[in-house]
Amino acid sequence: MIKIKLQDMMWQKRVKSVSDLARHAGVSRQTIDALYNRPNQVKGIQFETLDRLCRAMGCQVEELIEYVSDDVLEQKSQIDVVREDDADYGIFEKRADELATDLEDCDDLFERLDHIRRQRDA
Repeated sequence: MIKIKLQDMMWQKRVKSVSDLARHAGVSRQTIDALYNRPNQVKGIQFETLDRLCRAMGCQVEELIEYVSDDVLEQKSQIDVVREDDADYGIFEKRADELATDLEDCDDLFERLDHIRRQRDA
């Protein structure tokens, strides 16, 4: 998969807006807008457009686009799932700790009640 990194590059180069970059690079605003807002839907990009963007922002092509193998995407997807599972586990672990504390409090309460009953019955 080809990843378009225009948002990152604009942020690094402190380009204020899509319109500013379009004017400065001599590329249509619609093209810049698609690359910026819908990079996963872009089907292709002309070399001339890449050239103009690189000149306007003073960067290299590899700073604007990157090849990411499907294996890397799959690994990232699996890592994201593990992180979600860890987050869920953390929530359950915290709740289990709270319940354990509540049970300890209940045990203390029952011990006090037993003590009071023993005193009363004595």
